[in-house]
Amino acid sequence: MPRTRNQRRPQRRPVPPRQPSPVPEKRRRRASNFARNALIVISILLLAAAVAAIVTLASSSGGDKIDLDQVVKQNVNDQIDALKQVVEDNTK
Repeated sequence: MPRTRNQRRPQRRPVPPRQPSPVPEKRRRRASNFARNALIVISILLLAAAVAAIVTLASSSGGDKIDLDQVVKQNVNDQIDALKQVVEDNTK
Protein backbone atom coordinates (compact mmCIF):
# COMPACT_ATOMS: atom_id res chain seq x y z
CA MET A 1 0.00 0.00 0.00
CA PRO A 2 1.36 3.38 -0.87
CA ARG A 3 1.72 6.02 1.80
CA THR A 4 -0.82 8.75 1.71
CA ARG A 5 1.34 11.33 3.41
CA ASN A 6 4.94 12.01 3.27
CA GLN A 7 6.10 11.29 6.82
CA ARG A 8 9.61 11.70 8.00
CA ARG A 9 11.14 9.68 10.74
CA PRO A 10 12.34 11.65 13.75
CA GLN A 11 16.07 11.89 13.98
CA ARG A 12 17.76 9.71 16.53
CA ARG A 13 19.66 11.30 19.33
CA PRO A 14 23.31 10.42 19.40
CA VAL A 15 24.05 7.68 21.91
CA PRO A 16 26.60 8.71 24.52
CA PRO A 17 29.70 6.55 24.46
CA ARG A 18 29.70 3.71 26.95
CA GLN A 19 32.05 3.87 29.83
CA PRO A 20 34.12 0.76 30.29
CA SER A 21 32.71 -1.45 33.02
CA PRO A 22 34.90 -1.78 36.08
CA VAL A 23 36.80 -5.02 36.41
CA PRO A 24 35.19 -7.06 39.19
CA GLU A 25 37.44 -7.96 42.07
CA LYS A 26 38.37 -11.59 42.45
CA ARG A 27 36.18 -13.18 45.11
CA ARG A 28 37.76 -14.87 48.06
CA ARG A 29 36.79 -18.47 48.56
CA ARG A 30 35.04 -19.25 51.79
CA ALA A 31 36.75 -22.59 52.26
CA SER A 32 39.50 -24.31 50.40
CA ASN A 33 38.77 -27.22 48.11
CA PHE A 34 40.52 -29.56 50.53
CA ALA A 35 38.31 -28.54 53.45
CA ARG A 36 35.15 -28.86 51.37
CA ASN A 37 36.15 -32.30 50.09
CA ALA A 38 37.12 -33.42 53.60
CA LEU A 39 33.71 -32.41 54.94
CA ILE A 40 31.97 -34.31 52.14
CA VAL A 41 34.00 -37.46 52.84
CA ILE A 42 33.36 -37.20 56.59
CA SER A 43 29.61 -36.77 56.07
CA ILE A 44 29.49 -39.78 53.73
CA LEU A 45 31.39 -41.88 56.29
CA LEU A 46 29.02 -40.81 59.06
CA LEU A 47 26.03 -41.71 56.93
CA ALA A 48 27.53 -45.12 56.13
CA ALA A 49 28.23 -45.72 59.82
CA ALA A 50 24.64 -44.86 60.72
CA VAL A 51 23.30 -47.25 58.10
CA ALA A 52 25.65 -50.00 59.28
CA ALA A 53 24.54 -49.49 62.90
CA ILE A 54 20.87 -49.68 61.94
CA VAL A 55 21.41 -52.85 59.92
CA THR A 56 23.42 -54.44 62.74
CA LEU A 57 20.78 -53.64 65.35
CA ALA A 58 17.94 -54.78 63.13
CA SER A 59 19.51 -58.11 62.28
CA SER A 60 21.03 -58.95 65.65
CA SER A 61 20.63 -62.62 66.42
CA GLY A 62 19.95 -62.36 70.11
CA GLY A 63 18.78 -65.37 72.13
CA ASP A 64 15.41 -63.74 72.68
CA LYS A 65 13.84 -64.87 69.43
CA ILE A 66 10.15 -65.60 69.52
CA ASP A 67 9.31 -69.03 68.16
CA LEU A 68 6.01 -68.55 66.35
CA ASP A 69 5.76 -72.25 65.53
CA GLN A 70 4.41 -72.80 69.02
CA VAL A 71 1.57 -70.39 68.24
CA VAL A 72 0.24 -72.20 65.18
CA LYS A 73 -2.42 -74.61 66.42
CA GLN A 74 -5.24 -76.59 64.85
CA ASN A 75 -8.16 -74.73 66.38
CA VAL A 76 -8.71 -71.05 67.14
CA ASN A 77 -9.10 -71.33 70.91
CA ASP A 78 -5.77 -73.15 71.28
CA GLN A 79 -4.13 -70.58 69.02
CA ILE A 80 -5.46 -67.68 71.12
CA ASP A 81 -4.18 -69.36 74.29
CA ALA A 82 -0.77 -69.92 72.68
CA LEU A 83 -0.57 -66.25 71.60
CA LYS A 84 -1.41 -65.11 75.11
CA GLN A 85 1.29 -67.39 76.48
CA VAL A 86 3.90 -66.00 74.01
CA VAL A 87 2.99 -62.42 74.97
CA GLU A 88 3.29 -63.25 78.66
CA ASP A 89 6.62 -64.99 78.20
CA ASN A 90 8.12 -62.06 76.27
CA THR A 91 6.85 -59.15 78.36
CA LYS A 92 8.63 -60.00 81.59
